[in-house]
Amino acid sequence: MTYRSPIGAYFTAILCAFLFVISTMSACDKGQRQDTLHTSLVAVNVARDRFITWDLDHQRAIVAASSSREEAQQKIGEYRALQSEITGWFVTVYRALAIAANANDDPSFRTAVQAATNLVDSVKRITATPERQ
Repeated sequence: MTYRSPIGAYFTAILCAFLFVISTMSACDKGQRQDTLHTSLVAVNVARDRFITWDLDHQRAIVAASSSREEAQQKIGEYRALQSEITGWFVTVYRALAIAANANDDPSFRTAVQAATNLVDSVKRITATPERQ
């Protein structure tokens, strides 16, 4: 029996809701725009929490699979380059969401929502992959 985290089910539910909202955003008025940005923020927060949990487990798996301290340090160093890139994505998306909430214009709104969607999809893909060594 495989144990499935309730975070994964919650993440999937949020993602489905998020995609539904995105599909209807062309007819957004100001209230709907704020709702969409809020849903995007919630989805990004769930992705962040999912990544943080996976990240710790992944680093432990890298260390456990290594045959020496040097090998573990080398693999962790390589992994941390990816980790740094992903945390940079989060910073960029949070900034885009803040700009869209304050600017209240279509270009910043579309950019923020698309960036959030891409980030959520990327984190889902990364955390769903088998452990990479």
